[in-house]
Amino acid sequence: MLFLAITLGYFEYISALIISAIVHELSHISTARMLGLKTIRIVISGLGLCAIIQGLNYTSFYNKIIIILSGPAANLIIAICAHIMSFDSISTINICMCVFNLLPICPLDGGRILKEFLGLFTGDINSSRILNKIGRICSMLLTSLGLVMLILFPFNVTILFLGIYLHKLSAKEYLNSISAFYISLIHKNSHTKNRALNIKYYLVLYNYNIKNMINLLNNNRYIIFLVMKENKTITVIHEYELIEHTLKFGLHGCALDINKKL
Repeated sequence: MLFLAITLGYFEYISALIISAIVHELSHISTARMLGLKTIRIVISGLGLCAIIQGLNYTSFYNKIIIILSGPAANLIIAICAHIMSFDSISTINICMCVFNLLPICPLDGGRILKEFLGLFTGDINSSRILNKIGRICSMLLTSLGLVMLILFPFNVTILFLGIYLHKLSAKEYLNSISAFYISLIHKNSHTKNRALNIKYYLVLYNYNIKNMINLLNNNRYIIFLVMKENKTITVIHEYELIEHTLKFGLHGCALDINKKL
């Protein structure tokens, strides 16, 4: 958004844009603080400011959504108030910031929200893979729109740069999310002992791949696998048993191997 102001020559918008970005991040920080989470630091990236909140991956699903949505909500409130007071430029900036942040691309707020919802149904690993594909498609569309804008309005390269940058960032965020997921699994028990988790049951065949079982795990739920053979439940595998097996023996083998080796 800062590039947009500079490219179009609207230097008077820069101060309003910076203030709006700060309010956006302060909204994330203050909401997280009210929910008992601390902010480690604020970093400056190619997309602006980004608050790093300690323990966000281990808090409840609803707390995550509230914290993530608080940023765009703050921009929307500012836009409405500015429109009422006839500050149209401030209103436009905040509407653009709200819409941009809700795009389904990680690490934007919209991508993070979509990832959390997908994770409830497909597991965290699968949700990251799906979101990576969606993010790449959206960033390619944004890049295409940027090329059209460049043809129609020479030297207006903002959208083009954003599309290219988000395309690269989406791939990087996918790798980071996979790494963070495996780390969070190791520490899940210690971080979730003070909050209740919903239990979800999966019926799997005795020869179901362990890697696929790991892909179904989710930080917001406790998973129990009912292992079936010839329409009968032959064993029950708890999430912690699956994680313990994976740490000891890797991702090789099937569901029936877990209790045997443990």
